[in-house]
Amino acid sequence: NVSVLGATLPFIFLTWRFFFGSIAGLATSLLKCNRVPYFERELLAMNIQTRLLTEMKETMKSGDAERLSVIRMLRSTIKNKEIEKRPTLSEGDDPSLTEAEVLQVLSTAVKQRKDSIALFIQGDRTDLADKEKKEILIIESFLPPALSVEALNQIIQDAITESGATSTKQMGNVMKLVSPKVTGKADGKQVSDMVKACLEQKQLSSAA
Repeated sequence: NVSVLGATLPFIFLTWRFFFGSIAGLATSLLKCNRVPYFERELLAMNIQTRLLTEMKETMKSGDAERLSVIRMLRSTIKNKEIEKRPTLSEGDDPSLTEAEVLQVLSTAVKQRKDSIALFIQGDRTDLADKEKKEILIIESFLPPALSVEALNQIIQDAITESGATSTKQMGNVMKLVSPKVTGKADGKQVSDMVKACLEQKQLSSAA
């Protein structure tokens, strides 16, 4: 009956809209509360390049010049990396950076600013140091949540076991396994210091 179907369709539409709206709302809540593992959050969230493009458009409307400048800088750096990548690819291969490569770009940008902050403070240029700090906050807003010390330690211990490392001489082997898992989620110096400390402790335990 056409009249019954016509009366039913709006109800079906509203039901489906409510259902998918609820799912989207739940996903957003989980992301904000950080209550799902990173790999699940990555599936629920947009990739970084999509977020950068979306937020660039929104920032242009809002007039936040500082945030817009940082986002444009990040997108430009990513584009340059893609250009550098092309000569290494076979014909027809996609030069787009992987999510891991984009994370590396953002992590490098954060490190560069941290290094600059130290130099600006030494030169008594707190104004420039403050500018770099603000830029770090903007860049970090596109990075995944930082790993807890416990989670980072577990990754390091797993890498030590997998590599069979027993001393700091084999630190490079451990870092090769750890780095891809922590890029964008932990400070590089912190990771290096923790790997070194764990290997030193293992070395002492083996010698005892």
